[in-house]
Amino acid sequence: MSRRKSDTDIIPHPLFRYAYLKKRGNSIYMHVHFKGKEVRRSTGLIWHLNNRQRALRMLEILHDKIVLGSVKSILIGDLFEDFLNLKSKSVTLSTVKKYKQSFSHWLDYDLTTDDPDRLKKHLIEQISKSKLHVNTINKSLQLLSVFFNYLVSNNFIDKNPVNSSLMPKSVQLTPTQFTDVEIDALLNHFEQGSEMHSIIKLIALTGLRIQEVINLKREDLHKDYLQVHGKGGYLRQIPVLEGSELALLVKHLKSKPKPIKYQITDYPHTKLVKACRALKLKARGFHSIRKYFENKLIDSGINIKVAAQILGHTTQVQSKNYITKLKLSELKKELEKL
Repeated sequence: MSRRKSDTDIIPHPLFRYAYLKKRGNSIYMHVHFKGKEVRRSTGLIWHLNNRQRALRMLEILHDKIVLGSVKSILIGDLFEDFLNLKSKSVTLSTVKKYKQSFSHWLDYDLTTDDPDRLKKHLIEQISKSKLHVNTINKSLQLLSVFFNYLVSNNFIDKNPVNSSLMPKSVQLTPTQFTDVEIDALLNHFEQGSEMHSIIKLIALTGLRIQEVINLKREDLHKDYLQVHGKGGYLRQIPVLEGSELALLVKHLKSKPKPIKYQITDYPHTKLVKACRALKLKARGFHSIRKYFENKLIDSGINIKVAAQILGHTTQVQSKNYITKLKLSELKKELEKL
């Protein structure tokens, strides 16, 4: 005999008599009764107090579509707040900040869901006026597209306005690496033992990505290797040779509660750019330091598979299948050639 639903398993919509939310398993379902028929849809949300307002908003849209044949206008800004609340549970603070920057750059809070033509026209106007580099525009619009996909999947809008026709053509840029002299100048610019000195030195000695450096924990630092949390959750090991500069740096980082105190990449990136300007160097980012290390590997004649594993790179085939693992001892042997 099935269990009778309790009052706590049903949330009526405050404005509509025949529209309510219902708990099924651990999920929230929408129910709308109209002309003797019941329409039921999943919200895709789990049954939790934090999801209540969002689910009621989705229920209102479903009700209007069924009963009125159209949807009332909702402020894009309100929906973006819902989107951010959801995203903040699964992405870094840095990514949340980038979503906010993307929204504020291209959209206005008071745009509404019921006027898709105005929405797209607004985007086109903003893009045409933008002085950002085309690659920056594309990255920002890709983030915005995630937000609009969220609106489509939750029936707030019918179509994502950010499509390929809206995107300017990207330009392939080759990052300019730092030289030995420039790396030394940057290290001398920052106090030895400081966060920036440690970051620059670590990337110059290992080729780590700045996000990988920030993600390091004390338990990732070992006497003979670093455990690196790379893209896509891929773990790799970087050998630490006894008596090397890297070994001394690892010992210093291990002595701290958190190897690198920064939580997001924006602040250290700004400090690096300011240092470049102060030293009258071409302003570049941490990727150019990573490129510096990568070119040192290539110039040494190191095995290409070893270089790929140290840097966390994959070939097109490897990314679809698997990355060939090499033993730590093999990596050490190759690094001793440098």
